[in-house]
Amino acid sequence: EVYKGMVWPRVWGVSGAGKRRSVLGGRPGGAGYRRYVKGASEMIVSKSVAATLEGGEKPLDDALQGELAAQILAMANRALRTIGIAHRDFASLDGLDLEQPLEQLGGLPPDAIVGIIDPLPGHLQAAVAQSQAAGIMVRRVTAATLPAAHAHARARQLLAAGGTTPPGPPRRHLT
Repeated sequence: EVYKGMVWPRVWGVSGAGKRRSVLGGRPGGAGYRRYVKGASEMIVSKSVAATLEGGEKPLDDALQGELAAQILAMANRALRTIGIAHRDFASLDGLDLEQPLEQLGGLPPDAIVGIIDPLPGHLQAAVAQSQAAGIMVRRVTAATLPAAHAHARARQLLAAGGTTPPGPPRRHLT
């Protein structure tokens, strides 16, 4: 019912630099506009000055930022992909430059951080197993964060106990 009669005047594609996507919609009853944003949870949190807690906004101080970062890491360590969901309300769009970075439009209070299972598709699981059976060492598992990549690799026996992998930029030079 919340979305009944809403007008969606603008949808933004995925921003590679900001790791997020957003949509602007008219609020029910014509009471202004709301820009919804979803994206990499660590990027959403890092660009926020407040968080939505218990129905209201609370300043995002160092302690709360640390708590959210710990929750994101805990989910990534369980091989979950984390997604942040945030919003910003606008009474009017008059004189508003919607192309400027979202954080310059007044911040984005995170509403939720969710962890989703992002399983390796069955045909890739079979390809990894077949490669390993043929004596080929599979070395690359991708994920949004290094802890998530490690968790995925451990779950598929691609990373030995105590093993590690360098993050993206240094790894790209190892050919």
